[in-house]
Amino acid sequence: MLEGLLAPLRVVLQRSLADWLIVVATWLVIACATTLLAIGVLYGDAVALSGLRQTLAAEPITATSIDVMMRVEPDELAAVDEVVTRQSRRILGWTGGELARTIRSGTYGLGGAVEGASEADLAIFAAADRLEQHASIVDGAWPAAGSEPLEAALSTAAADVLGLELGDELSLTSRAGEDRVVDLRIVGTWRPNDPGERYWLGDILELTGVSEGSSFSVHGPLAVTRDDLVGRVVTGDLDVSWRTLPQFENLALEDVRWMRSDAAALERRIRSELGDAAFFSVATDLPRVLAGVDRSLLVSRSGVLLLTIQFAILAGYALLLVAGLLAEQRRVETALLRSRGAAAAHVAWMAFLEGLLLVVPASLAAPWIALGVLGLFDAVGPLAAAGVNIEPRVNDVAFIVAGAAGLTCLIGLVIPAFASSRGLAAVRQTLARQGNQTLAQRLGIDLVLVVLAGIGLWQLRQYGAPLTATVRGSVGLDPLLVAAPAIGLLAGAILALRVVPLLAELAERVLGTRSG
Repeated sequence: MLEGLLAPLRVVLQRSLADWLIVVATWLVIACATTLLAIGVLYGDAVALSGLRQTLAAEPITATSIDVMMRVEPDELAAVDEVVTRQSRRILGWTGGELARTIRSGTYGLGGAVEGASEADLAIFAAADRLEQHASIVDGAWPAAGSEPLEAALSTAAADVLGLELGDELSLTSRAGEDRVVDLRIVGTWRPNDPGERYWLGDILELTGVSEGSSFSVHGPLAVTRDDLVGRVVTGDLDVSWRTLPQFENLALEDVRWMRSDAAALERRIRSELGDAAFFSVATDLPRVLAGVDRSLLVSRSGVLLLTIQFAILAGYALLLVAGLLAEQRRVETALLRSRGAAAAHVAWMAFLEGLLLVVPASLAAPWIALGVLGLFDAVGPLAAAGVNIEPRVNDVAFIVAGAAGLTCLIGLVIPAFASSRGLAAVRQTLARQGNQTLAQRLGIDLVLVVLAGIGLWQLRQYGAPLTATVRGSVGLDPLLVAAPAIGLLAGAILALRVVPLLAELAERVLGTRSG
């Protein structure tokens, strides 16, 4: 059985070596076809990903983050925190990132407690998650829970404004009632590691130490531990903020729409669990930003898709020409094999084996060749000249597209060989009378393609892009508009097959008349 499988392979290798020049040309066409389509995939994804990151980086931090703010009673904090945290982490599931919770107290008066402070100067206490990871102690240490008096750390900006130093002790009275007095000692001063970091969301109080109002000024925050804040400072409701800070470097192109949906549904989902009585706000422009990004991705990918389809048409046309030449060169040899008892299936099997030898290496190498070509363009080509930096990555889609292109090429090699696998007499008949019309011409397919191409190109010119809006207002790709340039290219090629023979016949008659 093994010998029966190897025998055709030996014949195939001998035939390929005998016709090595045209076989090499065929492999180059297959390699170009698979590589061009792989380039289309990698380039489209790389450009879209680069545009995605640039767009999100250009947006203000407050627009691409989510800040859920709510006033919560202390005994309800755990239940509310579980709901908001769980729903917020659904959004972070697409990108990773950080969920930072900050709990703040009501205001305390600084008048009489700090030299130079008036009744309009107020202070607040706060407990922020992972503050020590985003800020550094300049002097002293972070506060410890349960100390007497209460330990607090103050930002250097707030300390400078208030004139406070390490070791200063204060007695602050709550604005909610004079019977609530908090004795504290400043045990540390801290400074943000990076004021522009997403963690801070540009919060004026946290970054500058003071927030000016129309009739009062709030200073701080006085950083304390969560246990001290809830158990020793707060007398009423807590002001809680959950900051959802996505890490957009991890956002995949195919997840943009899903993340946008989750961000838009966050407020509705929280309210459905906490009830309509819950009073909270969600500050973000992330759904709007991602909607614009989604449309931009669709536009950029549609442009690449238009070119890729045209490349596929040209590559397929070139492959059919080369496959036809290969079958034509072997037509007599194939007919002799048939006359000696070989069936058409045997001829097709040998063409299939030869095609595998050409297609498999080209398909496997295509994504990596495409990666190298794009890397070269990014370094010294038009992309570098335009200042566009892309980071193409070989992915499963590139291998799938290259494999599909290779399979199409394999079929394109087998069909001409199978069609030519007829007897010697049939070959002589075919060579004796060559028809002037193709099957497409006889069926009028060329005229249909011209009409479709005309309609598609007219609509494409009208819309400017292969995008149309549905009755629901969503934007999507129109298959006819996407295929219009390729259909026009194909129609032009088929029309050329019809017109060129007619022109040649007319020229032959004119020259014959003149010579006569």
